[in-house]
Amino acid sequence: FTHKDDKGWLTSIMVRQGGTPTPYRMRFELVVSGSDKTKVDFADSEATEKMFLIRTDFKPETASINVFPFTLAATPKEPIKVEEDNVR
Repeated sequence: FTHKDDKGWLTSIMVRQGGTPTPYRMRFELVVSGSDKTKVDFADSEATEKMFLIRTDFKPETASINVFPFTLAATPKEPIKVEEDNVR
C-alpha cells in the first residue's frame, strides 16, 4: 500500500520467504515505479517475513522486487499494482 503525507509518498512492501525450514539471508532490490519515475532501494533480510518502507516524491503505480543476481530465488514475473491506502 502507499499513502501521501507531508513528505511525499510512503509505500510499504512485504517480502516473504518460504520453501525452507529456516529462512536464508536474501539480498534484493525493491523497485517502486510511477508514470515517469522509478526508485530502487537495496535491501536484505534473514526473516521469514519483513515489511519495507520506501519514500518517493512521486505517486507509485507498481512495486516489485528483483532478487537476481543477488540471491538464488524466484522473482515475481510482473510488478504488483500499488493500491492507495486512504485510512489514517
